[in-house]
Amino acid sequence: MTEAALRRRLEKLQSILDVAKAMTAERSLERLLGLVVDEAAKVAEADRCTIFLADRDRGQLWSKVAHGTSEIRFPLGQGIAGAVAATGEAIRIDDAYADPRFNQNVDRQSGYRTHNLLTVPMRNTKGEVVGVLQALNRRDGAFTDEDEELLAALAGPAASAIENTVLNEEIERLFEGFVQASVVAIEPPSPPASPAPSSRRRPPSGAASPSTRPRSSRSATPRSSTTLARSASASTSS
Repeated sequence: MTEAALRRRLEKLQSILDVAKAMTAERSLERLLGLVVDEAAKVAEADRCTIFLADRDRGQLWSKVAHGTSEIRFPLGQGIAGAVAATGEAIRIDDAYADPRFNQNVDRQSGYRTHNLLTVPMRNTKGEVVGVLQALNRRDGAFTDEDEELLAALAGPAASAIENTVLNEEIERLFEGFVQASVVAIEPPSPPASPAPSSRRRPPSGAASPSTRPRSSRSATPRSSTTLARSASASTSS
């Protein structure tokens, strides 16, 4: 190895270490994945890179970040990326269209032409394959053993950082849901609506109500039987 090649290798290793430190501090999954693919393209001297994450529940591989493309999904085990995810072994191909495992549909969907590629597994701390990191079209010739070694060195810490970030996002969503439920539980109920005012007019102050008003003094009082008899005697004598 020449002095220039050795210096370039040391610079790439230092770059991987710097990015690994940055990945541990990143809490946004989208920014983290962008950070990984940018570093992977620089380390492997590739035109573009893609991260495919394994969705075991759906049996799919999907790309959250792919340089120059939108989201891609395909069955787990299909294509080069699927084969790497299934076997856990890196695959390096100098002529993509000459390999029957290469999924040409991805190029058709994206409009991109793949010439050569390098794909390495992404393992978490338990050794489980959680995705793959794929570099496409090396800028100068074909991918080398050194490219594979450096890309694998980046894929390890990237897998752990992605797994931790996904876990943190799930914890934050659960915490936000707990806080919202707690607020609803302790919020006091709304006060009952006050009754509508009566349309009946109240009498003025000091006026007696009909039920307490005194009877008139002109009301007739019954005469006694003695008085009635005297009246009758007077009329007879006259």
